[in-house]
Amino acid sequence: MKKWIGVLMASMILTACGSSLLTEDGRKMNKEEKEALVTKTVREMLANKHYRIEVDKIMSQSARESISHEYSLEIKGDTVISGLPFMGVARVAVMGGGTGLMFTSKHQGYTSQRVEPDHTVITFNASNGEDVYSFRLLIFDNGRSEIRAHNRKQESMDYSGELNVWDVIYKR
Repeated sequence: MKKWIGVLMASMILTACGSSLLTEDGRKMNKEEKEALVTKTVREMLANKHYRIEVDKIMSQSARESISHEYSLEIKGDTVISGLPFMGVARVAVMGGGTGLMFTSKHQGYTSQRVEPDHTVITFNASNGEDVYSFRLLIFDNGRSEIRAHNRKQESMDYSGELNVWDVIYKR
């Protein structure tokens, strides 16, 4: 019984500490202030080219699957770290299976354009050493993100997920 009370108390303390953000004057942020903070943080992350999208859904012409946040696409300056699975159909067989969308390389032709009042479109190319992938990211101000990865040897893959905005906010 004491064990359960301890677990309950610890979870209540962690919930109370982790769930509320405070303004500069020490009061709890309301919904609009949290949304404004998220929007500001997303725009800063994109401007700094330092962000990670944690994937929660994979879609191709032949597969559709929801997954946990074990896959991601990360931009660190001029480097892309792609940890995305490929579940589609390959047009050309690769000896040994290849590396697919699991690679780290420099990106080429990175462009970022504000298209609507609430989202940004980012495009770039990156090579895994075997082929060049074209990426198109659609990132909304609330942190939701969509990724399209395309190359000439495989069908296009679509992913959706969440920008790591809360990791950044809580580190401040």
